[in-house]
Amino acid sequence: MIGKTARVERFETATAILESRQKDDEPVGPHVLRMIQLFENLESSGVSLGNELATDIILYTLHKGYANFVVNYHMNSLDKTVHELLGMLKTAEKSIKGESKKNILMVQKKKNAFKKGGNKNKKKASGKQGRALEEELRKVLEGLEEQLCCFNLTD
Repeated sequence: MIGKTARVERFETATAILESRQKDDEPVGPHVLRMIQLFENLESSGVSLGNELATDIILYTLHKGYANFVVNYHMNSLDKTVHELLGMLKTAEKSIKGESKKNILMVQKKKNAFKKGGNKNKKKASGKQGRALEEELRKVLEGLEEQLCCFNLTD
């Protein structure tokens, strides 16, 4: 068999469409353009998906960061061409990239996080109330054996 038959090309294109998923670090533009090219290849072999199904497939292949976009798209019953959808996704990508930097609270267990008898220059609270507050604070500080660290991580 020298050349591919139309059926084999159709099968390979359909397989490529069904296996397509946007990677987390991949920009949305090239992904959607690749999907549009696959749809056009399928149409040239005689199978037309239609705009609605093509849009649904594109929305399905987006990574999880676009979940809110997909929900809003369906809730607003938008009817856009795949090229208009591409423009909307590029706009949404800017805000999604901004959200990808999240502060994550990490807890690390560390012994002796708080030393007794710290700064000697501090004024001690006077009176019965002052000692009670000081004792309560000491208990709270001694009870905390976890050191909290905040890191800025990107997806």
